[in-house]
Amino acid sequence: MIDLKIHEHYPLREITTFRIGGTARYFIEIHSVNELLSALHFSRVSHLQFYIVGEGSNLFVSDRGFDGLILKMRLLGREIVEEDAQSVLVKSAAGESWDEFVAHTVNAGWWGIENLSFIPGSTGAFAVQNVGAYGQEASDVIEYIDAYDVETRSRERLVLEECKFSYRTSIFNSQIRARYIILNTFFRLQKYGRPVLEYSELQRALGGVQGAPTLQDIREAIGEIRWRKLPDIEELGSAGSFFKNFFLTPEEFRLVCTRLARHVGSKASKQVAERCKRVNANELTAIKLPTALLLDVCGLQGLRVGGAALYHKHPLIIVNETGNATASDVMKLVKHVRHRISRNTGLQIVPEPNLLGFTSEELREYFGVSA
Repeated sequence: MIDLKIHEHYPLREITTFRIGGTARYFIEIHSVNELLSALHFSRVSHLQFYIVGEGSNLFVSDRGFDGLILKMRLLGREIVEEDAQSVLVKSAAGESWDEFVAHTVNAGWWGIENLSFIPGSTGAFAVQNVGAYGQEASDVIEYIDAYDVETRSRERLVLEECKFSYRTSIFNSQIRARYIILNTFFRLQKYGRPVLEYSELQRALGGVQGAPTLQDIREAIGEIRWRKLPDIEELGSAGSFFKNFFLTPEEFRLVCTRLARHVGSKASKQVAERCKRVNANELTAIKLPTALLLDVCGLQGLRVGGAALYHKHPLIIVNETGNATASDVMKLVKHVRHRISRNTGLQIVPEPNLLGFTSEELREYFGVSA
């Protein structure tokens, strides 16, 4: 075992983009696999629960904090593993900045993750959440993952099917979330790609481009969209999208529209039906219902509790508006939103960020999820 720099009572608001939350009993930065093994040994002999953190961009911490060990992944490094005339397999360590990695691939001329530009976080977290935006997501490009299996105390290689990716979930954030710790992710990227432009917003942002857009054109367009509609996390704390979107059967969607007409009005119901018809023009099965649209038609724009608020440009995002918001403020705001959406649509809204330090009762009452 090697010596570790262990911090006690570490303020977690300093390592999350939300800038909310209490302290961790212990905190260790992990720069190597040997440090990780030593930290896990410390966790076992001290009978401590541990939790892995990347850049803290998709994490919401309770006011009481976390009575355990936080491991912040600082594993760095990326390299080409194999290459042929059509594609390249690139390895990225878990602690690498996601957007710096995207910028590297765009500059190299590799297609596959350009639409995921300017998303805060680490490459390890990218796989955990099956991050997606503007028609691309992790499961499109991940070939396999090297992880440490805490249960068997060995390194394992998990292929795509074993990762069990679905909408914003994977084996790494499911019921066995504490079993695997991602060390490296392997991305299969293409040298000759076709732009993924299914979102009208992206099409409009690229409207001035002559001919087929390049990777750099797409990255710049994504940046323009994000800077226009999303808060700058350096100035306004947030955890990104706080609520997941809905995917409904046609019958479920019909019932939602009927309920909206009854509780909100026919205008709101028609607005949702027309918008979803455009969003799902090429979809024959599941209907995507944007939660931001429901928040709008239910009159929740700008709702605030204490120092927390739904962002005025994009209500899917909860912001630390005053810089001094508490987790309690956010919890009360989320509870109010969940109640209104449930009453008006019959749907149960689900939080997207990882929730840390909350009791089972709080998770059920405020977020509608189980521990």
